[in-house]
Amino acid sequence: MEISHFGIFVLATLILNITPGNDFIYVATQSLSKGTKAGIISSFGISMGLMVHVSASVLGLSLLLSKSIIAFEIIKWLGAAYLIFLGIKSILSKSHSLNELKDKKEISELRLLRQGFFTNVFNPKVALFFLSFLPQFADSSSPNFSLQLLMLGGWFIFSGTIVSICIALTFSKMRGWLKNFKLYWKIQQKIAGFVFIGLGLSIAFSKER
Repeated sequence: MEISHFGIFVLATLILNITPGNDFIYVATQSLSKGTKAGIISSFGISMGLMVHVSASVLGLSLLLSKSIIAFEIIKWLGAAYLIFLGIKSILSKSHSLNELKDKKEISELRLLRQGFFTNVFNPKVALFFLSFLPQFADSSSPNFSLQLLMLGGWFIFSGTIVSICIALTFSKMRGWLKNFKLYWKIQQKIAGFVFIGLGLSIAFSKER
């Protein structure tokens, strides 16, 4: 079984994962507002969403999505609505100081995982990305073509998870540096909310397919 230009694939994957996009911004925002643990769990949630997209690509479901305007639009608007919902909920939440946030009961790990999962799995552009990107490095004439796609997708998810964890660690450090800025902790939930709404709107009104 041969995968074409795996070294180039690894480099391209790294560049794509460190380029700020929806997942990057989402993990960074969660890490700033809720801390390291929340950022890392959100990263795993996103990775679970990527697993769905990779599986769909291997099974050919992404091809169906790319051909159906209705299916694409439904998934796109579901994803946009979910992010906007999270944003509005964050904006309407009561502001807390850093000490109050530490004393407050932590958001459940399952809830964080679920949020990260849905923000990714409801982004149809991710599905179409895998459909167009992975086959470039696999041998379509090989009887193991599907297995090659699965392996390439697995590497993308692995490297993406590592990058997302690094993002979580980096931005949670900034959270520590901001601990003395009381104004920030009064408005940080509002900032996170507007970021989520912005991400949702960017998905909703994107004309790319």
